Amino acid sequence: MVKCLRDPLDSTFAALADATRREVLAAMTLISESPFVDAELCLRAARGGFRVGEVDVEHHPRQFGRHSWTWWPTLQGTVHDVLSFRRAST
Repeated sequence: MVKCLRDPLDSTFAALADATRREVLAAMTLISESPFVDAELCLRAARGGFRVGEVDVEHHPRQFGRHSWTWWPTLQGTVHDVLSFRRAST
């Protein structure tokens, strides 16, 4: 079972990987190196025949640092990963 987080913008791969069975992770090769890795894991698990569920995420205000979603290299890497995933899936 893969438990996909309801808000992928606030999720982290470590939290998602903790909620995923080891055999699911072992059955796939993830190619993303950006925040898209969360979505890629859910998509590959669903396409691989694994059960995929959804869990709510409790939000807390950021205490330190700044978000990185509007940082150009992060956005550029995410777009690259999405396009790479689409090409690999066809």
